[in-house]
Amino acid sequence: MGKMPSFYRQSQNKPLATFSFNDILQGVGVLQVYGYHHQEDTTESYGMNTIKMFPNNQSTGANTDGTSFSKRLDLDFDMVLGDSRRLKGTTRVNITIGTFATGSAGTSGDCYAIVKIRKWDGSTETEIANAQTEQVTYPVQTELFETKMIEIDTTTTTSFAKGDTLRVTVELWGRRAGASEREISIMHNPKDSDLPTGAKSSMLEIQLPFELDI
Repeated sequence: MGKMPSFYRQSQNKPLATFSFNDILQGVGVLQVYGYHHQEDTTESYGMNTIKMFPNNQSTGANTDGTSFSKRLDLDFDMVLGDSRRLKGTTRVNITIGTFATGSAGTSGDCYAIVKIRKWDGSTETEIANAQTEQVTYPVQTELFETKMIEIDTTTTTSFAKGDTLRVTVELWGRRAGASEREISIMHNPKDSDLPTGAKSSMLEIQLPFELDI
């Protein structure tokens, strides 16, 4: 009887990571993600993904409350990390805020956003860094949005373990100038469609800096 042939499983090669010259120069790789809204039955949530998909709702809004600034929205955009990473460098954010037109008389006012970078490990939320946009002043009754760019410096290295959640919290603060309330909104449409008046983008676009292992 002849000898049976031997079969050997070919070892699997690890995928090659590619980095730009700028990445190597700074020692940081950038992960670009997009904030979005999703809803399962009656449960609404917010997330981040590298893939651009249509959201359930393209914006979230809330009425102003008085003539002094107060926080009207506090939204957590979460992403569970599939491997360990170290966050350090400058996070860049494009965010669009403002107000839609009202069918009846609506007051003018102002709004701004505060964006916070956080870590959630399942039991403890740790704030890493934050920054505030400049104010948007919106007119009476008319729709107006503005797209803002902010940089958030994360100068201290923050380590994330596999399964940890990287959280970007967006707060929207606003005030009204007159007697009528007015709804102010944040856009979060990864597909960048249906731009409101004045906006350069309808996306919530975030560039996250992670240290490279080279």
